[in-house]
Amino acid sequence: ENMNSRQENRDPQQAFRLWLKKKHEEQLKERKTEELRKQEECLFFLQGTEGRERAFKQWLRRKRIEKLAEQQAVRERTRQLRLEAKHSKQLQNHLYMSEAKAFRFTDHYN
Repeated sequence: ENMNSRQENRDPQQAFRLWLKKKHEEQLKERKTEELRKQEECLFFLQGTEGRERAFKQWLRRKRIEKLAEQQAVRERTRQLRLEAKHSKQLQNHLYMSEAKAFRFTDHYN
């Protein structure tokens, strides 16, 4: 492999062709995997009423889980925004209080 990388460094055209070949092989492999997955799904759906009902229930369960995850993410985001607003307000109040104290007249002799 070390020899191979040296040859690639010497000939950019050859390196590009090797890269293109690897990329093409990866794409073919991905297509084949996707095709097998689709065939598997089709077989699962074609197994009769029982299989379709089971597939529908799985799909429904998956959708419920996705919806709950989305709702939880929204709640978490809302909570974070509230905390940020609260922190900002506390910081702002602290700055205003410090500013007010700085200009207050205090008579230390009376």
